[in-house]
Amino acid sequence: MTIERFKQLLEINPQDEQSILKYFQPLETIEQKFSEVLEDISIDKWRPLDRDHRPDRSTGVAVLIGVIRSIIKQQQQHIFYLYSCIYIHTYMYINVMIYLCIKGPGKVVELKYANHIRQYRDLEKGSAPLFDNAVKYYTDLGNHAVSNKHVIDLFACCLDQTGVAEQRTLVDHTGGVLVLSDTFRTSVFQESFSSLFMCNATEELSMCFDAEIKVRTSRQIKVNACLGPVTRITEKVKSNSVSNNTNEIGIGGTSKWSIGGIFPSTTFCFVFDIASNMTADDTTDAAYIQFQTTYKTSYGTNVTRVTTIGVALANINKTDGFNKVCENMDNDAVTVVMARWAIHKADTEFMCPLMNWLDREIIKFCRKVSTSQKNNVESFRMPNSLVKFPEAMYYLRRSQFIHPNDYSLDESAFFKCSLMRENIVNTMAMVQPLLYCYTLEDETMTPVNVELEYSSRHSDVILLLDSFFHLVIW
Repeated sequence: MTIERFKQLLEINPQDEQSILKYFQPLETIEQKFSEVLEDISIDKWRPLDRDHRPDRSTGVAVLIGVIRSIIKQQQQHIFYLYSCIYIHTYMYINVMIYLCIKGPGKVVELKYANHIRQYRDLEKGSAPLFDNAVKYYTDLGNHAVSNKHVIDLFACCLDQTGVAEQRTLVDHTGGVLVLSDTFRTSVFQESFSSLFMCNATEELSMCFDAEIKVRTSRQIKVNACLGPVTRITEKVKSNSVSNNTNEIGIGGTSKWSIGGIFPSTTFCFVFDIASNMTADDTTDAAYIQFQTTYKTSYGTNVTRVTTIGVALANINKTDGFNKVCENMDNDAVTVVMARWAIHKADTEFMCPLMNWLDREIIKFCRKVSTSQKNNVESFRMPNSLVKFPEAMYYLRRSQFIHPNDYSLDESAFFKCSLMRENIVNTMAMVQPLLYCYTLEDETMTPVNVELEYSSRHSDVILLLDSFFHLVIW
């Protein structure tokens, strides 16, 4: 349907003010009447309430209505009139949930209380018939939201599960915010909600919209994939910067990704491959990686930022080159990459034996960078820059990211969503909790980072355990 046909059906004439007033009125004219209508709304007393049934909720339909609303209102003579129903514009939708979706598309549980909501063991046994359909439905909605440049935030505040595991793709694809709390009265919800509207020094929202990131590389290296809250943008002509490696470590197959909503604290992990046609002589040359990021501010200003990074190349088949690569590795960065890769593996290959896969990758990596003598365990040595890597993997293997059985599916979805977008410091706290020690003798009460061991407990100290999601004081 064309715009002119739509105006004709509604009998809208931009030159005729009366035809516009049938659909739009100034706020001061309808404010009192609108308030009276809201106050008169009451519960339908004729609706039978069955104690065996859950309250009706149609969250899937509500999200669908929000996604398809691509309507632009244009102001003329202080009157808003319908201009177009097909124009694409940036919106941010905040989905606040206090209960499960019971009816319509995207429902996660049946109406009767006798039917329990899915658990992790139900997915393993294949006895969660609504889960796959709900995930597919919300994934399709997320893709539509990305194409319409919409951002979807999800605030789930309830003691019970609300279907966050199914709706997580809405947040991941659009770059929104996912907050999980017990009630709306907690500081977690209040502070998280208010942070959406935090402004910078120029009184603009810190959050930006309609963000895209493009990667360009020199001929020696190619981009493999991205690990983070992004959506692949299909390129009509494949870029020369894209790797031909079919083993994608993340969301790959392109050099351009859609981010949707982006915060100053949002981080992304990009994985690169060595070009297949690279020769030993190419290691003497310098390479580069360029990130071209475009986004739109809350004032509607389009911004483009270009960041170019120089990359030093080395031949790992030679001793000097191998030592150079190992010395420049960062223990925390390697740990975060492994954690994000494991989560991506669990999301895309649900039945994958994650623990076995992680052990194989750890062994493969350690075999590549370590030195040892055959049949001599004591001779095993990691590079100085990666001495803490085995310890970090010890905690990762025992974390809630690898063993989700002890948590609900909604909690696991929240944990994974947070890890895939937080910076290295916060992610390391999720994987390997930080333990701070306060001594009574220190008048300044300066915290000291101590080992996460039983021996750190003493009668004259106060210990603070920070796991990012929880704080524990001993």
